[in-house]
Amino acid sequence: MPKAHLQEIMPYRPDDLLGMVTNVEQYPSFLNFVSSMRVLGPRERIGDIETFEAQMNVAYKMVSESVRCSVTIDYAKRSVIVRNSDKPGPLKTLINDWKFTELSDGRTVIDFMVNVTLKSFPLNLLAAQKFGSVTDKIMDIFKLRAAQILRPVKEDPKIDLAAEFKDLNLKRLV
Repeated sequence: MPKAHLQEIMPYRPDDLLGMVTNVEQYPSFLNFVSSMRVLGPRERIGDIETFEAQMNVAYKMVSESVRCSVTIDYAKRSVIVRNSDKPGPLKTLINDWKFTELSDGRTVIDFMVNVTLKSFPLNLLAAQKFGSVTDKIMDIFKLRAAQILRPVKEDPKIDLAAEFKDLNLKRLV
């Protein structure tokens, strides 16, 4: 079962990054392997929680697949939870979590975790070999997109990251 947990500190406000990640309709414009993305039905919001279902069409070389997933955005916790839906498709399991935590200087710690199991055992083994480099590339693409559309905050060079992570109850990976 391929999985990865990445952590990045980015010079953008957490709400701006959350907005960028949850604007899934824009994915085909900057993720070259996403041929189309659409929200199925209305986005429903109750309080700080927004939910919707999305369908992503992925095309890579000779492979083209459609993946349906449910998305839950918690604006108060600045988190996104993505799970595969029960609809037919290539995924047995999809667990994809984003968490955006603000540092005292306004920058954001992004925790990105993804865990995927494909229904096809041979494809699952093949995916496991490349999964780490693929998730790194995806994070790099999101970082590039943020640099293109978001306004950076100024880093405080005196910030004590170890103390910040401890105060925020974050496990430090970077």
